[in-house]
Amino acid sequence: MDGTTDSSALDLEAHLPRLTARGAFGIKESAARAALSRMVTGGDLIRTVDGFHRSSPLLERCQRALHEVRQPTGPWGGEWEIVG
Repeated sequence: MDGTTDSSALDLEAHLPRLTARGAFGIKESAARAALSRMVTGGDLIRTVDGFHRSSPLLERCQRALHEVRQPTGPWGGEWEIVG
């Protein structure tokens, strides 16, 4: 992988507001910077001029995780199933 993102992949960024490190979720800015730096070093994020973007390996892991929990759905026949 070349580290670029695929626009056809699930794009969570399109559904989430853009956040700044300053005060987001009550996390100190220094802690957010350290976490972002570790994610860049670990290959999960790519730093660009306009911010940080998820790397292809991270996008692939997200897709796999979402695929694992996806369940087929259909019309409900009015009966319950018990899963043990």
